Amino acid sequence: MKRRWLIISCLTSLALHGATPFDGLCGKELFMAVRASYGNPNPPETSEIWSILSRVDKTDDGTINNIFSDETLTIPSDGISPAEGALFRVIHPSYWNMPVPPEDIVNIFPATVSEVENQHDYPPVFCSSERSQLTLKYDNGFWGSGIYSLAPGYDINCYLPPKGYEGDFARVVMHMITAYACNDWYGKGNNIFLDDFPIFQSYYLRDLLQCAASDPVDDREKRRNTRLTEICGCGNPFVEYPALADHIWGNAADKPFQSSSPETVIPIKPTYGQDDKFFHCQSPFLPGEVEWFILNNVRYRAGEAAPLEGMVPGRYTVSYGGKNFSGSVVIELVR
Repeated sequence: MKRRWLIISCLTSLALHGATPFDGLCGKELFMAVRASYGNPNPPETSEIWSILSRVDKTDDGTINNIFSDETLTIPSDGISPAEGALFRVIHPSYWNMPVPPEDIVNIFPATVSEVENQHDYPPVFCSSERSQLTLKYDNGFWGSGIYSLAPGYDINCYLPPKGYEGDFARVVMHMITAYACNDWYGKGNNIFLDDFPIFQSYYLRDLLQCAASDPVDDREKRRNTRLTEICGCGNPFVEYPALADHIWGNAADKPFQSSSPETVIPIKPTYGQDDKFFHCQSPFLPGEVEWFILNNVRYRAGEAAPLEGMVPGRYTVSYGGKNFSGSVVIELVR
């Protein structure tokens, strides 16, 4: 194998500290840290929910945003509920292993009575890769419910999230399974949930991550999450920090999570000073298809950044490799 050498040297250990209690973690450790920070949020009283939703989901024309149909939901004057309204829970209450499950506001969207009835007690599915295995029994053009065939003779009842909100619902599911312990979930969730990390059945996790990536967090979802946080004191961490999903379950599950992202990509250089916050895995002397190995062989792709905060001054070594070549670089950190 051909080796390329750059006159610079490298990173052996990163003591990662950041703006959140879970910076520098990945995989199951990151999952547990997010649960500790966001788990079991204080739920509102049932009587308060419509009052909250009328502020969170209020539209410019003064009605409540209904993502399940074109039927208008009026803001209730009494603060209780509109006559035509009902609460659509992304994870149905029947999945809870308790008589009175908590009303997590992140899990709730305003809808009509008929839409909630057509949800039944089904879970959401994100069958982006195997959509041909889904048979809809109800479809109003916005969303639908039906049967998902996992294997011949093995079907589950399910619903598809509203169009344009697939990623939103995926991040709600991530929040719910992270915020509450596994033993909070009832046995019917066995088609989707596991008793331990990674929590999700492999087929479900695959589609969940793909759906969240193909429908990323947008301004609308950020705005709703900000309103929830301002009113209820907590929101969805997977909206606030979209990269969490990839660092817990995805391709970056072996890489430390960083809550802040560098604005400018700076190619590697010999010396890093106090103002340098990141080591960018990029060099003008190497092709783009390079993998960098940092922090005990944690793998980064070209262009990604490793935080430098908390590192002790000194010389460090980083390895890199690509097709038919490998090498290492050495840098010096000066504080």
